[in-house]
Amino acid sequence: MESKLEHLIHRILSGKQTILHNGIRYTLKNPSLDLMLEADLLYNDIYQENLYENFYRLEDINNLLIRSGIVHASHNQIIDTLKNQIDKLKIELYKNYFNLQSKRKNKQKIDNLISQLNSQYILSHYLDFLTLEKYCENIRHEFIISRTLYEHESDKLVFDYSDIQDYELFNSFINQISNQMLDVSTLKKIALSEYWRNYYANNKHNLLPYSACDYSEEQKALINISEMYESIYQHPECPAEDIIQDEYALDGWMLDQKEKNKREKSKKGVDNILNDKIKNSQEVFLAADRNDKETLEMIESLNNAQALKIKKERSDLIQQQGSAEHSDFSDIKQEIKQMNARIRKGKIHG
Repeated sequence: MESKLEHLIHRILSGKQTILHNGIRYTLKNPSLDLMLEADLLYNDIYQENLYENFYRLEDINNLLIRSGIVHASHNQIIDTLKNQIDKLKIELYKNYFNLQSKRKNKQKIDNLISQLNSQYILSHYLDFLTLEKYCENIRHEFIISRTLYEHESDKLVFDYSDIQDYELFNSFINQISNQMLDVSTLKKIALSEYWRNYYANNKHNLLPYSACDYSEEQKALINISEMYESIYQHPECPAEDIIQDEYALDGWMLDQKEKNKREKSKKGVDNILNDKIKNSQEVFLAADRNDKETLEMIESLNNAQALKIKKERSDLIQQQGSAEHSDFSDIKQEIKQMNARIRKGKIHG
């Protein structure tokens, strides 16, 4: 595994990759900025030329997917729900990481939900081939590949974009290139490997011998991920190494930190508008427009677990009875009971 990671690191640092096709080596080089600009201009030209042809627009695909019965009308809500469930399980995984039974169950649940989410994403793009945007993107991609794929020995371009004779061969190259693309999980493994960490630590300010604008997509991704891990290691609440090495658990830690920061920011914002007398009150009611979702979420986040429990109990009682007096709430009854006990205790001691 380590030798494979080392090979991938060499490939990323070189800015190119080797492709073996029918026993012959080819080299795919990183496109220059000038070539990327040419590809962008080509995309725009093709888009304008076909603007009134029989293509769907990407923005219309969701409705077409629903009308065709490929996805449910609540498809986007399903995706959001799955993402929220995954995030919650990742936080739970992080918080109970060293409980082996809990960790195993949470990982299984996360894997299952991610599989469901990926299935939903596949359905989301099921009809993309009908769109003008996808058509233009395919032509743009063909243009870049044809101008960056070289014979390994002679350093000669394999295809002439203006006259590609063998599209079956060309597509087989594209498929192989796609299969060799590195996903985020692999890039994270590379960033955490001892081989890369030693290289990164010693060359952090001079990783590549050219301008950042000439970095390949893989180079940019690996550097960004490495910077992320560096900031985690330097964090005052840096998690245990086992958690850092576990992609799901580390996601949970980062999500938990994000929630903490959000709560702290919300608390500071509210503290700025409350005077000292109100701050020390047992309960504070803040008004907000019911359509202002962001403000409502901010106010809701100020409640701790106990406050949320009390809020739910009161809401349930009102739903059951239709209405309720302040003294009907169980938390108020308990508070009155405790206060009377303190009064009686004071009289006895007096």
